[in-house]
Amino acid sequence: MLNALITPINLLDRYASLGDMHLLLSHLIPIEPDDKYQSVYDEIKRTSASQDPHDFYGIGLQLKKELDRLENIPDGKPNDEDNIELKRKYLEYYRGRNELKILDNGLFENEVAESPMEIITKAFLVKADVVIAPDVLYDGEATIKAAKQFIKEVRLFQYSTRPLNIMAVPQGRSPEEYLYCYNELVNDPNIDMIGLSILSLPESFREYTGGTFIHTNRIVGINYLQSQGVFHPQKWHHLLGLGDRPDELAMYRHIDNIKSNDTSSPVFHGLQGMSYLEDGGIQGGKIKQKMNFFQEFENLSMEQDRLVLRNTVLLSKYAKRD
Repeated sequence: MLNALITPINLLDRYASLGDMHLLLSHLIPIEPDDKYQSVYDEIKRTSASQDPHDFYGIGLQLKKELDRLENIPDGKPNDEDNIELKRKYLEYYRGRNELKILDNGLFENEVAESPMEIITKAFLVKADVVIAPDVLYDGEATIKAAKQFIKEVRLFQYSTRPLNIMAVPQGRSPEEYLYCYNELVNDPNIDMIGLSILSLPESFREYTGGTFIHTNRIVGINYLQSQGVFHPQKWHHLLGLGDRPDELAMYRHIDNIKSNDTSSPVFHGLQGMSYLEDGGIQGGKIKQKMNFFQEFENLSMEQDRLVLRNTVLLSKYAKRD
């Protein structure tokens, strides 16, 4: 199983490269229409403008309006000036990486996915290979609708720019709703990958498990899909985030189409002085707070570094196929 390590921006060079692939967080990528990336913006604008506004049920018109909104940012003024230099560093780092790059849609950080135009623009800026389609938290029907709309929008750009693969993330509040959403998405030939969320699976299957532990509900959810005969044997499945125990990854060794995972856990817990344990847990238990991506880490200690590297090695051990 491939692993993507999510790290603070100032530690990208040290730790992100230890992973096999990358999960890029869209809220850390700035959109700044200026000379540096003008060719990217011009290509997106040209492709969008070449579409009849009535094609694709009016999607061409929607994309034009959204691009106009982004381009109305005054020259040299980013859409989010907070920590802008670090965000520029983040963009440049990932533009230069050649491993598989998946661009997230912002839902985990903001509880609402970014607009299709923002996602598409950022995907071309960072040279992403895969984009995660917008999903709607705990709402299966709305997620299906958003994903299918996004497919039509991405298709506008496929023939004039580098192709983008699409990952969709099933949502729901019950096993039945999750099953329906998963089945609709996984059987869409335009969707290349399925993301298995640390949010929607616990919400959907807690009535079966009696709790909200991520690893328990995700394992039960996958078993449920298999028992219903719908778990797609060929389509790439990606574990979005890590559960409460790093040895969760060992539970999927026998499932060949669960091919990748992203997590901040090895780095985050190591920086907090916490080690992965030999029994598969985390010393003191998983910390629930989110990572501060803008922390400086000017005085990273040898012990912090040792723990991050130890955690990363153990994570790779759990992810390794027999």
